[in-house]
Amino acid sequence: MSEQSGRWRPGTADYMLMFALYAVILVLSYYLFFVWYAALKLLVGEILEPGSTATRSAFQGVLLILAVPLFIFVFSAYYYLQGGLNTRHRQLGRRFLRISVPMVVLMALGVLLQMVLRG
Repeated sequence: MSEQSGRWRPGTADYMLMFALYAVILVLSYYLFFVWYAALKLLVGEILEPGSTATRSAFQGVLLILAVPLFIFVFSAYYYLQGGLNTRHRQLGRRFLRISVPMVVLMALGVLLQMVLRG
């Protein structure tokens, strides 16, 4: 954090912290994707007949439905975190929690869905 001409600017340590938190979000999104992909794959397998063309198409649709929004979410999370750096109120921690806590909750729901579907 540095003060130049009365204006607050984030320092190197602030940026390192932001990138470390962003790396955690990337790891969480990786696991979130695979947890929900496995859960939805189990769900589609329960609904449709295994090995059919409809099942393969549904698996590809599930992949798109999960991957595209998650990519957009992770891409926008960087700018959301970076916006938390540029304030005097140090909102980086709060912004990180607003992103990561729902991801962890969604991951837990995906694991729960897998447990229910596997019986």
